[in-house]
Parts: sequence; C-alpha cells; structure tokens
Amino acid sequence: MFIMVKEKLKVLKFGKKLRLKQPISVSLIYSFDNFGNNFWIADNSELDIYGEGKNENQAIDDFKQVLEETYFGLKKDRENLGPELKKKWSILSKIIEEI
Repeated sequence: MFIMVKEKLKVLKFGKKLRLKQPISVSLIYSFDNFGNNFWIADNSELDIYGEGKNENQAIDDFKQVLEETYFGLKKDRENLGPELKKKWSILSKIIEEI
C-alpha cells in the first residue's frame, strides 16, 4: 500500500554549506515491505534523488543529505560527466548555492 503526498521542500540551508535558491517538489510516500517494515520515502523524480526514514522528518533529512552528497560529487567530477549526469548537474547548479 502506498500513500503519496505532494509537498514543497522549503529548506533554505543544508547544514553549513548549501542553500536552496527556490523550493523543490518532493513526493512523500508511506510504504511497507513484505517483512512488515514501515517507512517513508522522500523523492524528487526529476533529479532521481530520494531519502528514506522511519518517519517523514527522517526521510526528508535523508533526502537533504543525499542531495548535498550528489551536489558535491557532481561538482567535483563535472568535467567528466556523461550526458545524464551533466543534465542533473545543470539543474542542481541552478537551484542550489554554496554559502
């Protein structure tokens, strides 16, 4: 069973290094697996980035961490990215700024 809720992630800072220039859309999905484990997924399908957690806040916090790791990883390798990752970097570099 899946329950999907569309929300805007309205976060201005990621720790001490990053800030969103604009809110981004994140789908919050409540799910469970065959073993009876319940969990939340925070997902942005355009960026192909998601986070997981036992509750909504943990899923969003994990999403922010993955977003930050993705940003810095792509920035580091931006000269050697293939077409799909170049597209992702282009989006991230427009919506995120370093502080």
